[in-house]
Amino acid sequence: AMAVLAARIVQAEQERRAAEVSDTRRNLLGSGDRSDRIRTYNYPQGRVSDHRINLTIYRLNEVMEGDLQS
Repeated sequence: AMAVLAARIVQAEQERRAAEVSDTRRNLLGSGDRSDRIRTYNYPQGRVSDHRINLTIYRLNEVMEGDLQS
């Protein structure tokens, strides 16, 4: 009886940990919606927008060539 009880306790603890890891992973990944975007590359307007820092620059070709500073 003690072995069965111990096994149930171990199983419950493992399930709790798995649920905790799953919740953490889900929170880190986000929902995948358009609102989770980081950067937008708008080729017709030659514009790059970084939505994390609210920066928009109109030098798409230079950015795509690796020139991020000027």
